[in-house]
Amino acid sequence: GLYDNMVKFVEQLKGENIFARQVAGGDYPYHSPFMNIVAPPLLEILKKVIPEPKPRSERWVSTSFSRDQWDSPKAKFASGDYFTNNLISPVLFNEGMKEIGKNSYVIEVAPHGLFESIFKRCFPSLTYTGLMKRTEADNLCYFLSSIGRLFTLGLNPKIENLYPKVEWPVCRGTQSISSLFQWDHERSYYVKKFPEFHNYATASDFVMKFSLLESDWNFLKDHAIDGRVLFPATGYLLMAWRRLAAMKGQPTLPSIAWSLRKFQSDSRRENFMTKSEAVA
Repeated sequence: GLYDNMVKFVEQLKGENIFARQVAGGDYPYHSPFMNIVAPPLLEILKKVIPEPKPRSERWVSTSFSRDQWDSPKAKFASGDYFTNNLISPVLFNEGMKEIGKNSYVIEVAPHGLFESIFKRCFPSLTYTGLMKRTEADNLCYFLSSIGRLFTLGLNPKIENLYPKVEWPVCRGTQSISSLFQWDHERSYYVKKFPEFHNYATASDFVMKFSLLESDWNFLKDHAIDGRVLFPATGYLLMAWRRLAAMKGQPTLPSIAWSLRKFQSDSRRENFMTKSEAVA
């Protein structure tokens, strides 16, 4: 809208404790009907720039057309009509964000990370990464650092596209880059050693040893079927229960077991010592 009206509206929202701020737009009322006057000449130029519009992909979430208009001719193609409509129409940002699944990675491709604060406030389940920031002194370094953060999130950006293509095989005089990477030994970390400092509560497995030669487990010999000593099915429940109690840090933990399934019987001989594992 008009500048003065927008300033008053932003102040009104702030007074109602609603997050709002002005966006620097060169005093032009983008995404409003006031831009209709420039729509015809802009459309004429864009048709020359985009002579053969391509269909929008399924991942292209439009915020200039409502969801029920996505199949319309103007909304289906990345055309001059689409971008002209984008300039003169309100931004349906909230509606568009509903199309993005939870725990998604959001990458803002823009000269400035304008939506960073909005994502952190309104969409905490999404992981946001901005590629540029106008307050940064070195945006190239900021951009490459953002690409590095994408790697730490488990993504795999094709950074080879940032550099000239390498023709293989390389010449014999090409210098190896392995010497450029070195271990950083400036900081030392405490390393837990097994078994003195082994924490069973956080271990990936849980081991219990059973021996028919020990008095504590000698009674298992009485659990025999057709002359074979079988490890009782309730013993597996005991191991699972002890593992759960260790994870919770509670020696006695009330539990309920259901939907149990046992695939194979475990035989034991009198002079046989073994160990069974319950993996959480």
